[in-house]
Amino acid sequence: MKPAGWLRAVIAGLGVVIGLEALTLLTLWTKPLPTIAASTPAASSSPAATEDAGEGPRIPSLASAVGRPMFQMDAQAPAAAAEGPVGAPQTDRARQLVERLSLIGLVSGDPPQAIIEDTETKKTYFVSVGQFLAEGLRVEALRDNRITLSLHGEKFELVL
Repeated sequence: MKPAGWLRAVIAGLGVVIGLEALTLLTLWTKPLPTIAASTPAASSSPAATEDAGEGPRIPSLASAVGRPMFQMDAQAPAAAAEGPVGAPQTDRARQLVERLSLIGLVSGDPPQAIIEDTETKKTYFVSVGQFLAEGLRVEALRDNRITLSLHGEKFELVL
């Protein structure tokens, strides 16, 4: 029994695709793998110097994170000094905003970030010091288990 003309075309097309895949795999198999130079944290220089040397940007080492707790803010992270009393919000607008915001977590890094959820709009914000949240709230400082927010000069905190 002979296959129909369209079936022959499909079989021929699949044969061509399989042949091209085999040729691609053969080419990749014979191609040498790139070399990757290992670097140690002590031997690493500034990222700009390695980029100028043609090595590209250096990936930061995880070895620097071994000595500190995983979810703690970095000791070198700048902590903005509070410029006035920090506490519960005094105005109605600020109080309403604070009631609907929830501090989910803090992420150490460069720059460190806070994860804040707006329970009314169901939005999650990843913000750093100096960035703005919903309705003009500005992140003033990130600390171990809390953040300081300001709204038109009034400062208040969200705690984990």
